[in-house]
Amino acid sequence: MDQNELLDLLRKGDKTAFKQLYINLGETTRGFISKRGGDHEMVRDVLQEGLYRLLMYLKKHSDLELKSSIEALAFGFIKNVWLEKIRSSDRHKIVELGESPDQQEIMDEGILFGEGENDRELKVIGSLLDQLGENCKVVLIEFYVHRLKLKEIANKLSLSESYIKLKRFRCLNELKEKYQAIAS
Repeated sequence: MDQNELLDLLRKGDKTAFKQLYINLGETTRGFISKRGGDHEMVRDVLQEGLYRLLMYLKKHSDLELKSSIEALAFGFIKNVWLEKIRSSDRHKIVELGESPDQQEIMDEGILFGEGENDRELKVIGSLLDQLGENCKVVLIEFYVHRLKLKEIANKLSLSESYIKLKRFRCLNELKEKYQAIAS
């Protein structure tokens, strides 16, 4: 079946064509979202919403001529849904996972609970946490001070556990850099 036939079937609401498009885009969407901290449930939601929006768009624009594949057009809708979810979840960046935080020892509690800790150091750390922003502050305090597990923090903030793990890693590194800059 060529792209124009698939396009016509989708416009007519053909369930088999929709299912085939869903299957074709499933792995690509999973890779795209997983790489950026999303979980399995988010993949399913974004894929379904993106394809639904595509179908609504195709029904409104019956004169649309494809300049690329239907999968490319659909993936554009999927990416837009993902971006909206990120923004609505109060996430400010799409993150590309580089080296996994699991592969590094990131828990340098010396900054937060080091020896010789005094009121002045705590005030400095509190000030630095404020500079990091509310999301970083919440993640670091919940993890290091309240000793919540990443999964608990993720549930509390309605975000994925992998996103919280990455957020903790990046926020802690930023806190370390700021602390070392004023300590030296």
